[in-house]
Amino acid sequence: MLIRETIARSTPSPMPLQLVSIDELQLGSYVIAVTRQQGDVIVKDAGWVRSDDAIALLRQRGVLEVQIDTDKQLPPAKPSPEPIAAKPAAVKKAPKILFEQEVNKAGLALQANVQSASIALSALVHHHPVDFVELNSVSARLLDSTRRNHQALLFLQHVGVQDDELLQHSLSCACLMAAFCAELKMAEPEASLLTLAALLHDVGALQLKQLFPKQQVQDQDAAAYSVPLLQHQPDCPPLLLQVIEEHCLGLPQQQSQGGKMLAIVNSYSKLTVQTQKLSSVQAAEKLKQQAGKKLDLALVGSFLKCVGLYCPGSAVRLKSGRVGLVIENHPLHADKPRVKLIYHSVHRHHLAAKLLDLSKQTDDPLEGCADLNQYQLKLQHYL
Repeated sequence: MLIRETIARSTPSPMPLQLVSIDELQLGSYVIAVTRQQGDVIVKDAGWVRSDDAIALLRQRGVLEVQIDTDKQLPPAKPSPEPIAAKPAAVKKAPKILFEQEVNKAGLALQANVQSASIALSALVHHHPVDFVELNSVSARLLDSTRRNHQALLFLQHVGVQDDELLQHSLSCACLMAAFCAELKMAEPEASLLTLAALLHDVGALQLKQLFPKQQVQDQDAAAYSVPLLQHQPDCPPLLLQVIEEHCLGLPQQQSQGGKMLAIVNSYSKLTVQTQKLSSVQAAEKLKQQAGKKLDLALVGSFLKCVGLYCPGSAVRLKSGRVGLVIENHPLHADKPRVKLIYHSVHRHHLAAKLLDLSKQTDDPLEGCADLNQYQLKLQHYL
């Protein structure tokens, strides 16, 4: 922990030092040290604050106050002689790659998320300290994967099976949020925190299950327990806590963009993974019904564009009776995804694994979603 340097009043300081709260920190300031924080940030080398992103990153990591040298303030940047359209915050770019190239990397990122989530959820319930720095790095790996090819991670979260239903829901929400943030081209610090909020938002349900193992946990009760558990964590980033608090209120008009996004991914996960286990088409219809009421209209549209009509991992049936798993969606044609064929529902026999791009053939169009249970098929056998 950093100890604030005390400056004796009777002895003038060799440098004109000043303590400044993070909310008052200005561009061009020369930061000497972090003097008050909720995390463990250490300034190894003094330096200038040259961008708003740098201030946002300090705030995200729990910095509350810094010490600056006022003699080293940089002059304001000169305005450009030509008007330039405002640009969104810089987003870490990753080269777009094929699904087959990304799926293994996405699997490793998801596995790291499984391990970190299991430890963090248990620690929160027992009021043990949680390593938010490590969790943030895991979230960043998910985000990197979604920027290379978000459909690989969507596929894995849809077909993955965890023994713990709450863990399954938490992982699903984190993956969906990472893909959603990539779709909206959000800057990495905020996107990472929103992904982490999606992972931890339902921790209250875990505590309720331990306290009342024979009772069914209601969403509102679980939400009411989640916030106090996170408030007990001194290193919990304020933005993460704010988004989860807003989600607990459930009022779109009182939520920030992050709170509205969390409400959408939580609803979609519950529809497809946790409770109703609807097809992605049915879940999309449910979200559209709630859009403009319980959920933000514009954000629902962006989210459905991100996951696609047939979410990667969905089982679909073609006109011929062949059944396959959606690998990835076509960017323009929602009904023409790439499909991995696995079974023939008419002839009742398995098919040799084959990838079929429906955008490149017209003689066997997609008819709709398929229920693998109807054919006594286990999804895990075809991954």
